[in-house]
Amino acid sequence: MLNESKITQKRMPAILDAGATWVGGTYLAKSVSRKVKEVKEDGRVVYQDTNNSLEDFEVATPQPRRNGAKIPSWNTWAN
Repeated sequence: MLNESKITQKRMPAILDAGATWVGGTYLAKSVSRKVKEVKEDGRVVYQDTNNSLEDFEVATPQPRRNGAKIPSWNTWAN
């Protein structure tokens, strides 16, 4: 979802990122996450990257880990 009035505040040159993404406001319990392009046979997730944030991200409910992401191996707090 793009707020047209916010596009003027974009600081990334269009050659690096042709779009912008926005959740619609603040304190809405929403986040943006990258869209999945494909899942490889070994389970590896490949994310979409077209250099256009409007196309590459989707608005969703916040989640610490998406798309089957595991706890990082460096995390010493995990049980």
